[in-house]
Amino acid sequence: MKILNLALLGTAALVAASITARADDLATLKAQMDAISPVADAPIAAPTASIAWSGYVRAAIETTYDTTRAAGNQYATDIVTRAKLKVVGKTDTAVGQVGVEIQMRAVDNENSFATNVGNGVLQTDGYYGWWKLTPNLTLSAGNANPIKKGTLASNTFSFDFNCACYYADDPWGAIVNAPQVKTPLENSSKANPAQIGLTYADGPLTVAMAVEDSNNSGNNSAIGGSAKALYKTDSFGVDLSGGYWGNAAAAGVASWGVSAGAGVNFAPFKLGASVGVGNSGNFLVPAFDYTVATAYALVNIGDSAALEVGAVHDFGTAGSDVRAGATEYMAGLYYNPVKQLTLGAEGSFQSGGRADQSYTAALVTVFRF
Repeated sequence: MKILNLALLGTAALVAASITARADDLATLKAQMDAISPVADAPIAAPTASIAWSGYVRAAIETTYDTTRAAGNQYATDIVTRAKLKVVGKTDTAVGQVGVEIQMRAVDNENSFATNVGNGVLQTDGYYGWWKLTPNLTLSAGNANPIKKGTLASNTFSFDFNCACYYADDPWGAIVNAPQVKTPLENSSKANPAQIGLTYADGPLTVAMAVEDSNNSGNNSAIGGSAKALYKTDSFGVDLSGGYWGNAAAAGVASWGVSAGAGVNFAPFKLGASVGVGNSGNFLVPAFDYTVATAYALVNIGDSAALEVGAVHDFGTAGSDVRAGATEYMAGLYYNPVKQLTLGAEGSFQSGGRADQSYTAALVTVFRF
């Protein structure tokens, strides 16, 4: 009997020891799981995305006098309008920021002298996508780039690049789908080339290059390219730009252009000048050599008004250059009581060239969101 009792006691002791050991193991396992749990429950970081919308509607009462039109039809007064919608979306991904900027505009009777034609035309007004391969290096594609809208060959310190110029911009015009007809001092979305480019930016220094379609036309090989070296601080800047567009001008002649510009900023003044030389033309306009210079002065008047004056001169002599020998003077005075509203008056006058003594004057209103 004593032996049986001792056996039972021994078995109970072994069971108790086993239970205690397992309890210790469970307690240890639970502590380990509790330690791991916050890590397991931590959410996986999602890409940071943002979308920003902006836009405007603007209108002007515009009076023009164009000496190139037939007698009796040289004067015209019209109400010209434009609306623009801009959306910018970007996402910070595991391989760098990826983004898209798209601008669409509706134009009703703008840059024409006919009567109001109705509902207007919807057009693109600059669009591109980009990928930041590194914080300094960006790959982009579209008909614009991170530096500006249009070809890189346009100079940052031309008057057209810096002015508001709501209706006095691009005074000498541009031929659609022929960016090479423009000088490297002009900045207009009317003839933006399709392009793929790389931009390197580090502080005040920016270097960029792009491959461009010289005429934005299918089944017509006309590949070109442009490049820019820009150094710009808050008070001073220098821009060297150029482009070459193969088989873009008449009879398969290549177009090219180079420019240099500089500007200073000492409040309330901004001053700048640039000069460009090259060969221009397209399949409609015979190629010609040109030399064009531009200068401007922008003045902030208090916190809510601004004055802009500028001039462009074409030193060319070619008969196919409608701007040869011409000087265009432009000025604008704008009142901005709030950032959503602009009221202004602007105008341009041409001396020399085929449109000698022509002018444009406009009263402008701009509404923004």
